[in-house]
Amino acid sequence: MNFSGRTIRAVLFDFYDTLAYLDTQKSEPLRRQAAETLGLALEVYSEAWERRIDAFMTGKFRSAGELVRQVLADLGREAPPEVVARAVRLEELARRRAVRPYPGAKAVLSILRRRGYRLGLVSNVSPPAAQPIDRLGFRERFDVVVLSCEVGLLKPDPAIFQLALKGLGVGPTEAAFVADGGFGELDAAAALGMFTVRVSLPHQRPDYGSSRYWDREVKELRQLLDLFPGLHSRSQDPSPPAPRR
Repeated sequence: MNFSGRTIRAVLFDFYDTLAYLDTQKSEPLRRQAAETLGLALEVYSEAWERRIDAFMTGKFRSAGELVRQVLADLGREAPPEVVARAVRLEELARRRAVRPYPGAKAVLSILRRRGYRLGLVSNVSPPAAQPIDRLGFRERFDVVVLSCEVGLLKPDPAIFQLALKGLGVGPTEAAFVADGGFGELDAAAALGMFTVRVSLPHQRPDYGSSRYWDREVKELRQLLDLFPGLHSRSQDPSPPAPRR
């Protein structure tokens, strides 16, 4: 697709709050049970977990069990191995039951690929949070998958985008990035020269902040098909540029 003189050859996506979401009504009761198993209130447990989340998402903790033991240490507590294992099982159950693809997510990816676009996934995830990418059948839909826990980099570090672009064989101005905007990721992608699309969807959480700038905004994933009609289409951008934000 041609946007003001640029040809988009690849489309990169975020995962959580973009292609899939965490249903907190299903996950929170199980996480509360995990906290109570460890003798903690959910609020205390969650806050201690969040203080270590960057390290978890960059692979410094390779399992939920390692992180749970670190959380307990941070709080000056200990628990027998079987208690930690029970809490970890509850965490894993919460992730299995609560991660849901957004409607049309897989179909949109399939159509974009048929239209000739190279597809990339760039996501900040811990090892357990990465598991649904495979379990729900998303990994195989991408030409390149770059996960923070596997490469030791977190968005908005431009290096994580550059890894994906190199793998796709395109430059920044030939790529679009589609995301909810957490971590300032859309700002970082735009600064590299990528075309940016914010997705505004139900169930998105504000836990990791937002971005200030994007080129387009969509309210459902199928609207991406209007933005990216195909590499060989002569259609022009149907709408004027959105105001800078």
